[in-house]
Amino acid sequence: MTATKMKSLCLTGPEVRTLLKTGKLVQFVVMEDGPTGPCRVQWDQDALEFSHWDTGYEEDGVTVACPFAPGERRWVREAWAIVWTKHEPDEGQTIWDVPHRIEYKADSDAKYPGNWPDDCGDDEECPRWQSPMHMPRRASRLTVEVVAVEAMQIQEASETDVRQMGLAILPETVHDRPELWAVLGESWDAAHAKPEEKWDANPWCWKVTHD
Repeated sequence: MTATKMKSLCLTGPEVRTLLKTGKLVQFVVMEDGPTGPCRVQWDQDALEFSHWDTGYEEDGVTVACPFAPGERRWVREAWAIVWTKHEPDEGQTIWDVPHRIEYKADSDAKYPGNWPDDCGDDEECPRWQSPMHMPRRASRLTVEVVAVEAMQIQEASETDVRQMGLAILPETVHDRPELWAVLGESWDAAHAKPEEKWDANPWCWKVTHD
């Protein structure tokens, strides 16, 4: 029997730092085919299915299967760069076949990898951070496991959820709940362009907790 291929998970720098610091990361992923207005809903935790009815008729219900499941493991993609190799690869070799060192942007958030100064952008030899989408499996340093899945609207997020989401603009000094939600709303809207996914639309999401 063929083993199931492990999926990847792209994370931002703040999300990676939250994961490294706390050992946990919470993500809210907008549902595809989720409800867009008032309706009757039902979340089946055992089947990992979310159903909603926009009318009073059972046959009009829509059931959405959760794309995440507890116990599922994913390898993490993040911004990265190869900053050193012992020597150039020989013919028939790749950079992965010689001793090399990888840096991860989340560790320093520097403009350029390899301790290059911020004003070196015109230098052709200046290394560049690579997109998480271009990270191969062998360069990944982190693997996460889904430990819990829930169906809820984004505005139902708890204070603990917000602090475990790895928000880029969440300062350590924010303790007031209204201010915390204002920060979440601003961050959420910056990452979601569709009107139906905006904070004020309060979309239904999969709340996914990773360890």
